[in-house]
Amino acid sequence: MPASQARKVAIITGAAQGIGRAIALRLAKDGFDVALADLKTSRGKLDAVAAEVQALGAATVQIDCDVRSESDVYALVEGAVAALGDLDVMIANAGIAPAKMFLDNTTEFMDTLYQINVRGVMYCYQAAAKQMIKQGHGGKLIGITTTEGQSAYCASKFAVRALNQGAAIELGKYGITANVYCPGPVLTDMWAKIDQDMAKEHGSKEGELSAAMAARSPLGRNAEPEDIAALVSFLAGPDSGYITAQAIQSSPLGMSADDPATAATAEPTHLRITRALSLEARQGLNNLIPESCASQCTTLTTAYAGCHNSDAAVCSSMCGDKFAEVQSCVDCAVAAGAFDASRGASIVSSLQGACGGSSGGSSGGSSASASAGGASASASAGGASAAPSAGASSAARPSASASGAPAGSAAPSASASGAASSSAARPSGSAAVSGSGSAAAASSSAARPSGSAFASASASAPASAGFVSAPVSAFAVLAATLLAAAAF
Repeated sequence: MPASQARKVAIITGAAQGIGRAIALRLAKDGFDVALADLKTSRGKLDAVAAEVQALGAATVQIDCDVRSESDVYALVEGAVAALGDLDVMIANAGIAPAKMFLDNTTEFMDTLYQINVRGVMYCYQAAAKQMIKQGHGGKLIGITTTEGQSAYCASKFAVRALNQGAAIELGKYGITANVYCPGPVLTDMWAKIDQDMAKEHGSKEGELSAAMAARSPLGRNAEPEDIAALVSFLAGPDSGYITAQAIQSSPLGMSADDPATAATAEPTHLRITRALSLEARQGLNNLIPESCASQCTTLTTAYAGCHNSDAAVCSSMCGDKFAEVQSCVDCAVAAGAFDASRGASIVSSLQGACGGSSGGSSGGSSASASAGGASASASAGGASAAPSAGASSAARPSASASGAPAGSAAPSASASGAASSSAARPSGSAAVSGSGSAAAASSSAARPSGSAFASASASAPASAGFVSAPVSAFAVLAATLLAAAAF
C-alpha cells in the first residue's frame, strides 16, 4: 500500500450474504475499504451489505461479477482499484455447495461445480496477483474450501487447496501469500438449504443433520458467519504475514462420534442411531422387512419411530439388552430372503456401532465384519464394531477400528495400530509436503499422496449422513486412479 493510501483495500466475492457479508463487516471494522462482488441477481442484497459497511466508516464499491467469467473477474479487480486504490487482499469467497449424492452426479453438474468453485478461485487469484505484482508491494490471496460435504463438492474444494498451495509457492517471491480457510457447518441460508436437501435425501427431519453436527463439535454448536470472518480477519491482517500455503480449519469438528473413545461425549446415542437408521431407511430397510418378521422386529421399528419423532428414550430403546431382538429381526429377514447375509451383517454392525459398539453382548466389544462372501470375521480394537468389507453397503459402514477413520468415508478400514494401513496405496513424491507424524493423523488421510501440489490435511471432520471429509474423499479417488493406472 503506498504511503498516500490511508486504508487497505480488499475484494470479497460472494459478499451479498452469509460468510461473505460477515467478512465485509469485519474487515470494515479492521480498517479496510472493500469492493463487494456478487451476481447481478443479488444486487439488492449487495447494496444492503454496502450500506452496513459504510455505516462502519469504510468506503465501498459494488460490482456485479460472475466468477465463472474471466472477463468479469478482471473487470472486478480493475473496478476495485479504480474506485478504492491499490489492492491488498483478494478474498475468493464465492462458491456453491449442492447436496448431491455420488451416483446422482452428472457431467453438466460437475462442469458447473468446477467452473464456480475451482475456476472462479483461479481467476480471482490470477487477476489479483497480476495487479499486486504490478503494484510492487505484495498482497494476500485468501480462498475458501471446506472440512466436509458430498463427494463432488469435496473434490472441488480440495482442488482449491492444491491450487492455493501452488500459487503460494510460485508467488512468494513477489511478497504475495496465499491461504484458504476451511469451514464446517456455518449457520447461513446456504447451510439451511443443505440441511433441508439432506433431510429429503435420507428420509429424516429437517434440523437433524445440524443437530448431529453441533453435537459432534467439542464446542457444542455449529459456527456462525462471524466465527469464520474472525479467521479471515487474521489471514488478511498483518499478524499472518509469514503464513502461506496453508489450509486452516475453522471448524472444531475434529473427532468422530463413532470413535469409541469419544462416542459417549461427542454425540448423544439417539442422534447416532437416528443417523444410522436414516441411512438404512434410504436403502429400504423398512420396506425389506417381511410381514412374517413383524413380531421379531417390534423393537427395531419402535426405535425407528422414536428417532423420527425426536423421542430420545424410545430412539435408544434398541440398545443394551434389547439389541438381541434387533439381531433376531435381521436374522428373520435374511432367512425369509428379504436380503442376503452380507447385507444383514452390515445392518447389525451399523446399528451396533450407533449404540456404542457394545450392544448384543459380544466379547470384548468387537463384532464380525462381513466380507464379500459373508464368511470372515475381523476384530476391531478399543470396542468399536468392525467395518463391513466391499460386499456390504458403504453408506451403512460404521467407523473403523482404533485408527479413527470417519464412518461412511471412502477410506479403507484401518488396522488396530492405525499407523501404516494405507501406506501401500500412498504414492510418494520427492517434493513431498510432510503432514502430521501421528498415527491418528495418518488414519484420517488414508491413501493420501504426497507432493508439493497438495496441502497437508488438518484433522478431518467426521462423516454424517452421506458427508465425507474433504481430504479423504479427494485423495481416495486420486489414489484409486493412480493404482488403476499402475496396474496397466
